[in-house]
Amino acid sequence: MGQYLVFASVYFGIAAARNMFVAAALCFSKRPQRIHDISVVFSILFDAAIVTIMTVYGTKSLFSPEGIICRDNGDPNTFKWWVIGCCCLVYGWAYGVLLCVGLTSLPLVIIFWCYYRK
Repeated sequence: MGQYLVFASVYFGIAAARNMFVAAALCFSKRPQRIHDISVVFSILFDAAIVTIMTVYGTKSLFSPEGIICRDNGDPNTFKWWVIGCCCLVYGWAYGVLLCVGLTSLPLVIIFWCYYRK
């Protein structure tokens, strides 16, 4: 369980650093739309891979028999961390669903984007 929370913390840190880098790059760029487009594509690919892997790993580790035994060991702090892990999982499940919806509608988005660029 602890290892999953470390992975989730690292992911949230990388996402924050990525957004800060994009915001800084937009301020100093002569073509901010291109920077934005490239960052969105990179973010979608990175998040689709990492969030899916972390959500599957977290679900397996938190709801495995060992994870349930660890949760029920009587220590209230362990149960609090298990709840935080479940909150991260809910984020991963919801974000994964949104990514799947976004990726399946990608051809339609590309058509409108190409029309917009003309």
